[in-house]
Amino acid sequence: MLNAFESFLIIAASILAALACLFAYRRYWLARGRHHQNDIIGWQITFLATTYAVIIAFMLSDVWNNYRAAEKNTESEANALTNLYRTAAGLPSPQREQLRSLARRYAEAMISEEWPAMMEGSFSKTGFAVIADLWTAITSTHAHDESEQAILTRALNDLTDMTEHRRIRHLANRVTLPNVFWVLLIIGGILTVFYTCLFEIEQTALHVSQVVATTFIVSLVLVTIADVDSPYGGALHIQPTGFALALQTMK
Repeated sequence: MLNAFESFLIIAASILAALACLFAYRRYWLARGRHHQNDIIGWQITFLATTYAVIIAFMLSDVWNNYRAAEKNTESEANALTNLYRTAAGLPSPQREQLRSLARRYAEAMISEEWPAMMEGSFSKTGFAVIADLWTAITSTHAHDESEQAILTRALNDLTDMTEHRRIRHLANRVTLPNVFWVLLIIGGILTVFYTCLFEIEQTALHVSQVVATTFIVSLVLVTIADVDSPYGGALHIQPTGFALALQTMK
């Protein structure tokens, strides 16, 4: 996962490296008058750039879909928690107050502990403890009539949904793009920029602008993929808005 400053450093370093390659090429090779290679490099860079663009689009689309799925799953977890809080209103007084207190505690733990911990790639112990307490509280509650049994069953279903969404959230925070995909993306980006440097243009300013623009776009897309690939830890990360709204509803 990358923060905004790290992303900026990567983009700046990529542009500087590309310019160093370009100026070295123009000084030690282009001066020899090798303009005849443009015809060969032209179709090569066209094929390479087209193939790389397809790969980039596929990877970016995949991580963005995963990000949106993680965002939706987080909202579903918060909704299940809110439903559990409301369903508990139909239970007897001791169990009702216990479940509602645990629900509020869970929402507070998600905002103050879980989300900061996920930014570091871990999870809060409080979240696990409260989930365990909720299961203990519901499974130890005994219904006295059919109405309470129906409410208890609904509360158990809400807690089951919330636990499932929590596990999916943990999985989304752990799973990232395989390393082989990153090797493909980085090597493809280097080759694309390298061939842009090899394409001979007599005007230095035009050639520099072309290389800078290509490097900027490639590096920007790569850091965007890296950022979106960490839906809870990157610069563009999912906020615990659903739990904040749930906590407002409970209060």
